[in-house]
Amino acid sequence: MAPHEMASSLEELIAEGQALQSSGRLEEAWTTFASALETAGTQTGDVLDVFNRGIAALSLAHMAMEQHRWTEVRGKSLDLLLLESVNACRASKGRSRTLEGCLLQVRSQMLFEKPDADSAAIDAAISARQEATVLLIEGAVEALSWKAAKVEKLIANAQSETVQLSEDELQERLKRAGARPGDAEYVTELFEAWARPGISGMVLSLLDFLSYVLEIIQNISKDSARCSAPCEGGLSSDASHLEKELVALVSRHGTGAWEAKASEMLNDFPDVTAQLLESTWRMLAPKIKKTVEGSFQGPRHFLPVSLIPCPPLSPSSPLLLFCCFTLPR
Repeated sequence: MAPHEMASSLEELIAEGQALQSSGRLEEAWTTFASALETAGTQTGDVLDVFNRGIAALSLAHMAMEQHRWTEVRGKSLDLLLLESVNACRASKGRSRTLEGCLLQVRSQMLFEKPDADSAAIDAAISARQEATVLLIEGAVEALSWKAAKVEKLIANAQSETVQLSEDELQERLKRAGARPGDAEYVTELFEAWARPGISGMVLSLLDFLSYVLEIIQNISKDSARCSAPCEGGLSSDASHLEKELVALVSRHGTGAWEAKASEMLNDFPDVTAQLLESTWRMLAPKIKKTVEGSFQGPRHFLPVSLIPCPPLSPSSPLLLFCCFTLPR
């Protein structure tokens, strides 16, 4: 009996795969994580199942990059499976922006490292990394669990506090304002994203920090009230079936290769042509771009794309633990 046949739940499969990986039984770990992804495809969207599906995809992606292994899993590329996990997270009732950011960040790294990466893949990698940056920052703000009214009050009391502070000074100032001990790690994440060079190191004023936090809280609140571009591909509710299918294909494979896309869509759209798809995309792209950009309003003082870290993911990775402890319950 194969090791993964002894595990009955998605959570058990994840734990078993991590144990096999830790003990150096990499081929069995790969099979077990792949089985977890297959099991996830039969689940109903439970928050914990969606989370474990994401962890399985992250674990396989990490193993693939370590071993330079670019084989498909369940007939799909790993970068596509990572994207499907992102979409599952967004459709879940307990959305975790941190997990989405982790998935997109690793997908970006995979697309950059794939030996057959073309210009479309590189464009997709850059886009995924930019979106991951926004989501990870939003995830850190969510983890603070500060109410908008509380931050507004702090801002009102900090109007004169424009002195540039080091991270330690900012942490101490927030502590005096009522921040909890557990908030420190998230403040660190946000400081590293928003701080700017000063005379003696990176600095950020209390007023700027609070203003950025409030802006993100407000944007998250708006996003919760109405799902926009990232959830629906930037399309309006009256978009045609062909337009939705085209956007899904572009999200997976990038633009271009219209002949191949037309061939893939022939079963559902017998009259489709490469020329039709290209012209349709040219019509849709400006609208989608505008909607997507509108969905990520907020402070843009994030790390430059070239400096966003993509650390390897092991079962004890801080990045995975960060996902675990910020998963909405």
